[in-house]
Amino acid sequence: MPLRSRTALLLPLLTLLLAGCGPSHAPVATAPPLQLQVHVFERGAIRSRRSGYFRGEGKANLIEGDTIKGFDFSYDCPYKFHSSDEDAFYPAQWKVEGLKIYIITPSPGTDKEHLCELKMLMKDFVYRRVNGKLVTMSTQEYALRDEARVERAQSLAPADLDPSHYPVSISLLHLNWTGNVSGVHTGSGQGNIKTETGINAVDFSLHCPVVVQPTPDGRYLLGRWLQPGAHLQLLLRSIDVDGAPGATCDVTTVIEPDVYVRTGTNVKAVPQEEYRKKYASGPEQ
Repeated sequence: MPLRSRTALLLPLLTLLLAGCGPSHAPVATAPPLQLQVHVFERGAIRSRRSGYFRGEGKANLIEGDTIKGFDFSYDCPYKFHSSDEDAFYPAQWKVEGLKIYIITPSPGTDKEHLCELKMLMKDFVYRRVNGKLVTMSTQEYALRDEARVERAQSLAPADLDPSHYPVSISLLHLNWTGNVSGVHTGSGQGNIKTETGINAVDFSLHCPVVVQPTPDGRYLLGRWLQPGAHLQLLLRSIDVDGAPGATCDVTTVIEPDVYVRTGTNVKAVPQEEYRKKYASGPEQ
């Protein structure tokens, strides 16, 4: 896959092609960088015995700035090209916007590059490979998965793992995991949090790079406020994911006036006075 710095040399050639002149496989000189990119997921290739050209059909995404769209294509080109690697793209240039586009392909074993015209059928969705399978999704879901992938990477590489920098103590008495987007697990639950006045119930939702288990009675995890009373960063010091030495979870909290206690597999809220009389000497204290 050619780098942008190399493909920037081809813009004058594209200008000639759009004007109807110049061979489709000649290297050219310097020009400003190209703005369009094409990620090819699938492409068939059959070589014509008569012309020697490669022809076929495929599926791809078109990236233009912050915009991404899927499209199906057919082609008939003198040079064969391959599906794109995971984070690689073919630089591209419109021939007829929305209908035909040139991609720039390398010539193996040389420093030359070639053009191939793709005839396009634009889609209202985006292609993505998930667990080895090519699937379609909305642009909103595609963006959400990208955000989740970045969030997971950041959560598995926190800059600060010093427990002394996480002064908040929170227990996770009940958890309900509801989803997983690009390795970020989402859920909600109930627990207790130590405050200046004692222990208070807390309802929470959380995003974590791992599935966290409920804490045993009397055990607390460490955290620190990002927004006091509302947004907490939870520290996980011992995990076994991708060799990470530690991780963090993003937790949204609502602190309640009561205290939660376990009742079998569930929890119930009890008033502070009742908690002090019946439970304060127990493990949660």
